[in-house]
Amino acid sequence: MITLGVIGVVAALTLPSIVQQKNDKEAIVILKKMYSAIDNAYRIAIVENGSPDTWTSETNTKKIQQDFADVIESYMKVVKREDNYSLSMKAVNNSSYASGVAASVFMLQDGTGIVFPNKLWTSNNCTANGQLRNLNECMWIIADINGVDKKPNRLGEDMFYFILTKNKVQPAGVTGYWGIWRCRPDKAGDDGEGIGCTAYALMHENRAYLKCKTGREAVCGKLKY
Repeated sequence: MITLGVIGVVAALTLPSIVQQKNDKEAIVILKKMYSAIDNAYRIAIVENGSPDTWTSETNTKKIQQDFADVIESYMKVVKREDNYSLSMKAVNNSSYASGVAASVFMLQDGTGIVFPNKLWTSNNCTANGQLRNLNECMWIIADINGVDKKPNRLGEDMFYFILTKNKVQPAGVTGYWGIWRCRPDKAGDDGEGIGCTAYALMHENRAYLKCKTGREAVCGKLKY
């Protein structure tokens, strides 16, 4: 009986960790697949439609993003598109990140989704710089690995920022496109938003930062930034 009790305790302690590792692996596989699909679609769209700085003459952020969605939609497996989509998002630190109307969302065949968030830096001639001196950003979009209609809609957990530049797609958080350090669930403000989680997840092939919480410096201190 004692042996069975010990086994039960060990299982209770280790099972959550095993489940988390499995979920992490599945999430990273989906994220990599989405990155490849978005980048491939974007590059083909550029070849067939010309430079993205010619795709729209609109000046309103929402309309610019919807015009880009018009072009990109044909190159992705979209089963449903909704414009002016009401959406609430959480930051990686679980604070409220955004609540409002996204310009457009794609529901994709494999159950994932893409959000044109009507937020952050958008430029009809791809000269937005996001305060980073990279004068070739067209807009930021979000890849949702479990679909926009499913929770938690949290940056770094199921939602990840990507940046459409003039010639390719960049994960948010890579050098020059914000910073990977902006993925700290134990921090407030910019550091705790989760913008850099895309680069972290792709570079390290895990979401170890999700275990980082206020007061758990032993865990947070091991994160590789």
